[in-house]
Amino acid sequence: MGKPTNVDVDHFQNRVASVKENNYFLNLGYQFTFSKYHIDAKLEWNNVLNTKSYIRYINSDFYSIQNSFIIRPSQILFSLQFNL
Repeated sequence: MGKPTNVDVDHFQNRVASVKENNYFLNLGYQFTFSKYHIDAKLEWNNVLNTKSYIRYINSDFYSIQNSFIIRPSQILFSLQFNL
């Protein structure tokens, strides 16, 4: 009746001098199928760990770059798909 549709896990690590910056991301999804009624219900939980931002550092002899991205807060989404 139901099946896991996705488990996404990502880990990014930045090392600048003696500083380590770890970024963890986790998304989960589950789908239910009601074949008698031709309905698919999907439940998704995005940003399970509620990571606030993603930061990337790039250093060389000539430049230093830091990119920061604010991440959407943890959210749960429920959707239905059906045929008329």
